[in-house]
Amino acid sequence: MGLFLVVLTILIQPYIQSIPFFIMGITTSSEIIERGLIFVIFASIYIGIVSGFFQEPLKYLLSRGKEVEVALFIGLGFGLEEAVLLPLLQYGQIIALGIEAVRRGIN
Repeated sequence: MGLFLVVLTILIQPYIQSIPFFIMGITTSSEIIERGLIFVIFASIYIGIVSGFFQEPLKYLLSRGKEVEVALFIGLGFGLEEAVLLPLLQYGQIIALGIEAVRRGIN
């Protein structure tokens, strides 16, 4: 169940939390940083709030009415999969960017 929630979160949440940035014409993280420290702080708070409002109801709906042990394993599964899967995805992106840089001859 935790793996299902993490995959669902990874596939849907980024699009939902990016809507205001797209409306402002921001398409990359570097464009957020270019707008200054205060904007970065507010953007980080916004992303955290959206994450909470997106992830917590999903976990609640799947664990509602279940025994405490089952509900704990759903939350633990989500946390463990998030702690393992997100770094693996980031590692894959780093490898892909490195391969692209080598292909283009960038040091």
